[in-house]
Amino acid sequence: MRQWRGKVVAIRLQNTRVLDCLEGGGCRGRIARYALRHVSAVVCVNQELATALRRIGVGPERIHMFPGFLPPSAAEQSPQHVDPDVRTFCDAHSPLIVANGKVAYWRGQDLYGFDQLILLTERLKSTFPNIGTVISFWDHLPSDQPRLNHLVATARAKGLEKNILFNTTPGLFVPILDLADVFVRPTVTDGDANSIREALYLGVPVVASDAVVRPPGTILFRTRDITDFADKTVQALRVKRQPISNTAISEQNTAVARSEAYLAFLSDLVRSAKSGRNRRAYSI
Repeated sequence: MRQWRGKVVAIRLQNTRVLDCLEGGGCRGRIARYALRHVSAVVCVNQELATALRRIGVGPERIHMFPGFLPPSAAEQSPQHVDPDVRTFCDAHSPLIVANGKVAYWRGQDLYGFDQLILLTERLKSTFPNIGTVISFWDHLPSDQPRLNHLVATARAKGLEKNILFNTTPGLFVPILDLADVFVRPTVTDGDANSIREALYLGVPVVASDAVVRPPGTILFRTRDITDFADKTVQALRVKRQPISNTAISEQNTAVARSEAYLAFLSDLVRSAKSGRNRRAYSI
């Protein structure tokens, strides 16, 4: 395919939801598998995706693995980027739980677990009466509003309207994350979530579903198990918030190396396409 058009084509896969298409039947699955076998290179964010590509016949020399995380700058962490209403809510609640996502579904379930976040807040309120949960939407379309209205109504029916903030104001997520006592990620599937790595970098304890492999330091709970989710969140709230440490500095150095390796990969991709020679696989 790429040879016919004389172009270099690279595809980046960042979410394991694509596995349903790759390993499924029908015309869509066949087209996806054919395309991935014939592009110049495929970049994956985790090992699970790389393994799936090998399983469908993509040559290992064309599979490259690069997580997408880069440490946030000091400017990105500045509290001045937090919307005033969001900051007021954060300052008024303790402990503060933070999550993010958008209205989306996977196999009929709430992809980002917003329903679980409401149940989590309800469960923890008896122990932490002043608990606050900020749910930031990194994308919110008019078509998503009915689902948001339902979530707001559900929270209100449970007496949580003062404990949960559904934040649809566009803006940076990192400054809100930096105010958190714990970051939670109750997704039913995922890629290599940058927000988890951002939280760990900032020293914010992380609780995430075991739907996919998570970075070291993440506290895992059984996916869609609200009891385990609540227990692990309480466990995380007992963890003292860590300052940006040697681990974060190491991650920053790794990110610099990753960026340089990615640039080397792109340069190698172009050079090899022109010369016709084989490329080496990149991974960092």
